[in-house]
Amino acid sequence: MTPTMLPVQAAPLGHAAAEHNRRRLEQAGVVAVLLSGPSGSGKSALIRATAQRLGSATRLAAIIAHPVAGADERLGEVVPSLVAVETLALGPEELADALDQLKGAGVRRRHRARLDGHLIEGGSCCLT
Repeated sequence: MTPTMLPVQAAPLGHAAAEHNRRRLEQAGVVAVLLSGPSGSGKSALIRATAQRLGSATRLAAIIAHPVAGADERLGEVVPSLVAVETLALGPEELADALDQLKGAGVRRRHRARLDGHLIEGGSCCLT
């Protein structure tokens, strides 16, 4: 059964949770790349290829939104810090929770230094 993808509206400018996410990433000095597109368009493949290309010298984390959260967890083979969120659309609140999970799940223990970047697969509504 193919999940029905619901239309995603961007959070309006001034949305408190989205603004908080942007400030949080900026203060951490982390580059965040948001990948958005329909199911099957290659977002996860792009995350995998980017992580493989950059190699272990670049400390990446990935947050993926997927109707079945475990579906893309094999990305953990190339992105050591991965949070899979079971949702059709990653909103600002879900992104904030995922960032908290990364912080609490041992990102610092794994990398021993700050992250260089986050690859976020979800939708345009979580940072805008």
